[in-house]
Amino acid sequence: MLHNVFHLTKVFLLTAFRRSEGRRPWLKFLYAFLFLYLAFIAGFISYGLIDTLIPLHQEEAFTGIVLMLVISFTLFTTIISCINVFYFSKDNLFILPLPLKGKEVLSAKLNVLLVYSYTEILFFGLIPLLVYGVMCEKGLMFFLMVIPVLLLLPVIPLVLVSFFVMSVMALTGGIRNKALVQGLSMTFGILFSLAISLVSSSISTNEEVMQLLVKVNGLSELYQKTFFTMPLAMTALNKGNLLSLLGLAAVSALAYALLVLYGEKAYYRGMIGSLYSSEGVSSKKLDGESAFSSRGLAYSYVMKELKTYIRRPTFFVQLVLPGLILPAFMILVFYVSLRSEAGMIKDILRQFFADRGNDGYVLGALVFLHMFCSLYSYISVVAISKDGHDACAMKYLPIPFYRQLIYKMIPDFLSCLIGSVISTVLLVILIGLPLRFVVMALPICLSYFALHGFLILLDAARPKLNWSRELEVCKNNLLMLGSIVFGLLGMALVALCVFVLHMNAILQTVCLTLLYLLLTAAGYFFIKKEDIRLAAHIQ
Repeated sequence: MLHNVFHLTKVFLLTAFRRSEGRRPWLKFLYAFLFLYLAFIAGFISYGLIDTLIPLHQEEAFTGIVLMLVISFTLFTTIISCINVFYFSKDNLFILPLPLKGKEVLSAKLNVLLVYSYTEILFFGLIPLLVYGVMCEKGLMFFLMVIPVLLLLPVIPLVLVSFFVMSVMALTGGIRNKALVQGLSMTFGILFSLAISLVSSSISTNEEVMQLLVKVNGLSELYQKTFFTMPLAMTALNKGNLLSLLGLAAVSALAYALLVLYGEKAYYRGMIGSLYSSEGVSSKKLDGESAFSSRGLAYSYVMKELKTYIRRPTFFVQLVLPGLILPAFMILVFYVSLRSEAGMIKDILRQFFADRGNDGYVLGALVFLHMFCSLYSYISVVAISKDGHDACAMKYLPIPFYRQLIYKMIPDFLSCLIGSVISTVLLVILIGLPLRFVVMALPICLSYFALHGFLILLDAARPKLNWSRELEVCKNNLLMLGSIVFGLLGMALVALCVFVLHMNAILQTVCLTLLYLLLTAAGYFFIKKEDIRLAAHIQ
């Protein structure tokens, strides 16, 4: 069995990380740039937080913050990758006829999910803990414990999410509208992960926090109550306790084994249902009087685009939900984890906001957050590819091609805007962010989101039209790196304005708005001028 599991895991990983565009030298530089940039951000934030905790004699609480962040991100990201790996993978069509046991296939799929989690832990876990170990002058035992703790910690959250997903997807076989059930299962799964994180982060009271604050490293005890494996993980790290590490390994192995036993039948039932159950047939009748919209071609085109992203579960979950939910998820988890200190934090922030000399930093942080929201909006980079062979019809519609590109940018603009509005509302309600910062950030963000839509030029240059499953458009698509790089460059520009040029809020608003408006105008004139050349790539 172990032999089959090992080789299946290897095959799945090679399939998942296969580069369909081939190996190109510029990709190595791009990946190196992204790695160094993210590593620098993770290290810089860790340094600042540890430097704040050391004078308070609460530095051990940093390990709790990092480990809880690892658990929260594992819960959230696994719900999306779990459904893709388990049920939407193209490998499933070839696995069913093979003489493989269900527990072998499931074990290999779980191993793939663990590898996905480990790639995230590199930035959210490993780098911060290494910075912590160096700054606090930890001994060799701490550094030896870091790797095994981070390898074991994601197992329980992954098992919880996988159990939930398999239980829900096992129902799809007998339900007529498979797409609806799949979409609902993804949405409920994300809410399930969010609920676990929020409940885990809100178990403390004001009295407990005040008592722990007067103790040396007392806050570390608070984080040990957030998740049932946290005491074992934190004790192994902070105390170098080998028994705690073995206990964490035993609990993780037991949970993994129980899930494999449970999913041996439930997984295949859901897989078969997702592959072969009825898609459902629409019974909607065409009304001749309302067949043509009186609101114009632009409105009809944009609504068609929006309905495509909303009605197809794969596109909705892969391209829309991350940008809407993840930023709000992070804000809620962070706030609830500090719920007991919320009153004190609001008082400190109120004084900080009242000082006009800090307006530049506050506005920069708010714009930075909005640009972070846009990191998870990949709509423009697949706006043409998502249509498949039907995209060729764009060249024959009685609408100029550049206008069609603009219409296809609008869903991306709305996705960025809605995610930012949700995050801003949470900041106003939870921490009392003054509305003047919202007003000043508005023109910057609107012009930035409009410019973000021009990432469609990446898709127009190399559209991926030959695909058989929708997931192929959203998976292993290197164009999505364009959205990430664009967002990182935008955040770097904000950091330059705030920390290097020391611009105040008004100057930031004027300069950044004018810059993004000029770039947006340049993009508009470019696609209008190169209309025919851009259309020629769609074939």
